[in-house]
Amino acid sequence: MKDFWRYTAGVFLGMAAVSLIALFLSLAAFDEGLWLWLRVLLSVLLMLAGLYFGMYSGILRGRKDKMYEISMEKQRQERGVGPSEEEKGRYFSPKKGILGALIAAAPGLLLAALVSVLSLTGGGLQMVLQPVLRLQMGLYLGLVELAVPGLAPHIFLPLTLLLPAAFALGYLDGPNQYAKMMKQIERGKRRRRRRRRRVPKQEG
Repeated sequence: MKDFWRYTAGVFLGMAAVSLIALFLSLAAFDEGLWLWLRVLLSVLLMLAGLYFGMYSGILRGRKDKMYEISMEKQRQERGVGPSEEEKGRYFSPKKGILGALIAAAPGLLLAALVSVLSLTGGGLQMVLQPVLRLQMGLYLGLVELAVPGLAPHIFLPLTLLLPAAFALGYLDGPNQYAKMMKQIERGKRRRRRRRRRVPKQEG
């Protein structure tokens, strides 16, 4: 379970970092001196870059877990000693990838739902929570404000799941990326062996 919570914390911190960086960068999208199409383009590129970061981070973690799992299984076969429960917790697990991302997304999802409900009823609490939600939604803020500003509180609810979904999908693709990496390593070894065979032996 320790590794599960480490993964979950990593997703949460990764999302927080992406949101904060995106929030500052998205300020360029609000520059009234820029053409509207350029502001939209900057916002879209920023969102895609954040989602790519999430997916790539998930891939790295999923590939690492799969690599660890295969390494431990090889040791088990060679030494006849099975892994401990803690070591098994570090194995690749689709459940860990999906559930960890959902737990990491839970605070933001609950906040977005609360703001969405309060936007219908009004009240001072919405005014307090709105800046916090906008801070969290920095990755999508520029595009939403430009495209559908009036629906922002409601659109933020489904958008909250995009970044954790990118982490989860990347994690699930980890084994495929590990297999590709091993194939590349094997191709590199074969090329080096062929080059060595082609080099003529020097006579002494």
